[in-house]
Amino acid sequence: MKKYIRSFMGIILCFLFLSPCLEPVSIHAVTLSTTSFKPKSSKEIVVGHTKIGSWNNGKFFETITYEKVGYDDVAKTIKYRFRYYITHKGGQGSYIYQKIPIGVFVDNVKKATISNYINKHISNKTQLCGEETFTLKPGVHTVELRDLKSGGITVVNVKQKITVNFPMYTVKFLDYDGTLLKTQKVVRYGNATAPSVGNKEGKTFKGWDKVFTNIKADTIVTAQYSTNVYQINFLDWDGSILKSQNVTHGGNASPPANPSREGYTFEKWSEGYTNIKKNMNIIACYRVKTFTITFHSNGGSTVPIQTVAYGSLAGRVKEPTKADCKFIGWYDSGGILYTFTEPVKQNIHLYAYWDGFPSIHADNIYIFENLYTNKEWEKVRLEKVSAKDPEEGDITSKVKVIKDTTNLMQQGEYQLTYQVKDQSSNIAEKTIKVIVLDQRAEEDRTKKYVRSIAYPYLQTLNENSVWRENERFMRLKSSLLKDKEDILFSWKLSREDIQKIKSFNKNHGYSIQGNMLFLQEFGYLKNIGNGV
Repeated sequence: MKKYIRSFMGIILCFLFLSPCLEPVSIHAVTLSTTSFKPKSSKEIVVGHTKIGSWNNGKFFETITYEKVGYDDVAKTIKYRFRYYITHKGGQGSYIYQKIPIGVFVDNVKKATISNYINKHISNKTQLCGEETFTLKPGVHTVELRDLKSGGITVVNVKQKITVNFPMYTVKFLDYDGTLLKTQKVVRYGNATAPSVGNKEGKTFKGWDKVFTNIKADTIVTAQYSTNVYQINFLDWDGSILKSQNVTHGGNASPPANPSREGYTFEKWSEGYTNIKKNMNIIACYRVKTFTITFHSNGGSTVPIQTVAYGSLAGRVKEPTKADCKFIGWYDSGGILYTFTEPVKQNIHLYAYWDGFPSIHADNIYIFENLYTNKEWEKVRLEKVSAKDPEEGDITSKVKVIKDTTNLMQQGEYQLTYQVKDQSSNIAEKTIKVIVLDQRAEEDRTKKYVRSIAYPYLQTLNENSVWRENERFMRLKSSLLKDKEDILFSWKLSREDIQKIKSFNKNHGYSIQGNMLFLQEFGYLKNIGNGV
């Protein structure tokens, strides 16, 4: 409520008396409308006007306005400036003034006091009487002007509801490249809600460039990313790190120098290292070297070459074979036995080691019946044999008879078996024939006796014997084949010749050496006989 004080009647009377030339102006001649109100600022909003009152040959009304002038960010309220005006229009000498305090009430609570607003006359104008600034919370409020002192002439009568709202702001969320992700309206002091943003290729979302809580203005929020950096490890075959480096997304790594590995040849890296888009372990790839194992059989059966990867074991091979020899093993060039248990790390040459079997040399024996006693024969039969061993040489002394069917007293064909064993327990055996001849042929001078060229003996002659090389052998053989009845007697010999031959046979036996000696001693026999 507001009170207005009219000019005292005494003053009016004085004024009238002092101005006799002036014509009085009828109060009723003065007109005034609220449209005459002109606020100080075009942004002011009129809360309300009082009714138009009359005084001192004039008219007047009071007005209260408000204007938003800011915010209290602490209290989160809106600052409003309230202004109190008096608009006057009157005739000559009409005026009005106001000294009574006016209270501004909001929702029945005094928010401000405007006092001593006018200390001079107001005449035919709108006068700003005073102003106060205070804050309001959002909502609907009842605003009033009230007189704060009784006794006034005029009662202020302004009461009106006003709506106070916080403004709305636009919050835009942009991607790093300016792409609009979201637009949101947010009331002042409110909070925006960010869109869901994930990582992008090569980039990791780090957050937004500014906060979007307690919004106080239109706001643009931009997504922030960091370019991904990847760790690239170049690893050797055993997992050891050869080189480690950081590479940004889409960049290229730089490999180390090609590594080396015993027994292997470096081929490549397990993966490419350009246009990097992730953490990577890049591993060195190798090709294993291969080596050959060559087997030298030294006269034995062939053993194929074997190819073996580095560090692997050579496969055991089938033992070679060699006539009259026992395979002992494979030896390297240093004479060390190769056991096939060591990893192969180079080309290897292996050599077969043989333990030769002993050999027995003995020809069929021709003797006359009743020529030897049993005791003599035990000695004679060992004189007819020799033995050798590749490692030991002459081992004739080790020869023994393991079988003898000979009947010294009766002509016929018998078997005699020799045996010899070397230091390695290799055994050789040989069976020959013992041919016991008829003793009577020696007494008959009309018969022919031949030591070395009788037909049965022709079959036993060594191919290198002088008899086989001599043309006489073929001629004799031909004649013997024609004369089956007289096959054992081809030449006519004297008793003396026969005795010599008999003695020779006893001492030398039938062998290559014996044949040669026989030819030397009895070569003259070639020129006797039937001219063969």
